Amino acid sequence: MGTKFYELQIKTTQKIEFVDMTKKVEEKIKDSKIKNGIVVVYSPHATACVKIMEKEAGILKDYPVFFSKLAPVGAGYIHDSTAPDKKPNTPSHLIAALMNQSETMIINEGKLVYGTWNTLFLVELDGGRDRKVFIQILGD
Repeated sequence: MGTKFYELQIKTTQKIEFVDMTKKVEEKIKDSKIKNGIVVVYSPHATACVKIMEKEAGILKDYPVFFSKLAPVGAGYIHDSTAPDKKPNTPSHLIAALMNQSETMIINEGKLVYGTWNTLFLVELDGGRDRKVFIQILGD
């Protein structure tokens, strides 16, 4: 069994942003020459997540509205006044705690296996920032 490791650099520009990483991950799988196995895509950040979900304009606009209702800005969070960087970003942390830091996907015959509507996103919750995403590919 072989393994390959890659790092993506992603610059976000918006407070909440959905960055489609599907093609970049597919390129890394092709480069790895691994035909059958798994790929793990991981975000090491506290306020940026990795998520498989539908890439549809309406739902992507609905998510920030949903997030703001779930964890409203200015709700008197303790972290907003105690954070080491003095950044009042508690809602970003709370939403991130409900999402995934990583996703694992199947590779079959050199291609990602995913549903018709699936897209692999970096979900930025506290942008704009420079983000890293790690990709570990394992298989034959």
